[in-house]
Amino acid sequence: MKKFVVVFLDFEATGLYQAADIVEIGAVAESGPTFNVYLATTEKFTKSAAEVTGMSVDSNNRLLKNGCPLDTVDRKEGFERFFKFLEGLNNSSGTKKLVLATHGARCFDMPLFKANLKKLDMAMWHRFDKLVFRFCDTLVFARTARNRLGLNSLSLRNIANTLDLSYEDAQHGALSDAQLTKRVAGAMGMNDSNMSHCIFKWATVCFRRDIL
Repeated sequence: MKKFVVVFLDFEATGLYQAADIVEIGAVAESGPTFNVYLATTEKFTKSAAEVTGMSVDSNNRLLKNGCPLDTVDRKEGFERFFKFLEGLNNSSGTKKLVLATHGARCFDMPLFKANLKKLDMAMWHRFDKLVFRFCDTLVFARTARNRLGLNSLSLRNIANTLDLSYEDAQHGALSDAQLTKRVAGAMGMNDSNMSHCIFKWATVCFRRDIL
């Protein structure tokens, strides 16, 4: 049996600051199942976040992408659906050790996720803390593999370009970026036996914008 089950994850948010609202969660498990949900928000997007994601909020607080309304759910309901997805992976794998992997987990994604849960419901945060064993930062792995792979930039898409991995979306989307993170991790050679240095506990998260 594997030591743990890795779930590759990505978010889209209203900005690059810790109080920003997560508006999309996308995830793909090692074994293949995927998850995607859009969350309602009343927060306005920063200019840079709007440009990167194509998302905005209209005067009726509808979430839009490229001007088209998205099907959203209540924020608490969205996180609840994500928890159920993770719990389903736990039940099917026979292990309690779920590891969430993102590109920039330690200093952006996980601090942002933690802040969103605490802002929403402390009980949900405690439940999540018990559900997830550790988190993995593929950016940390990329730093150690930089010379071996000839990486000039450590952004997810630049790594994909260097490793000749194609991707379709010109704009960022949480599920497509989670799937790309999974492919990049595989192309870099990340596996159970060599990823221990990029697996962290929750206590080590530290929000930073300049992570690349």
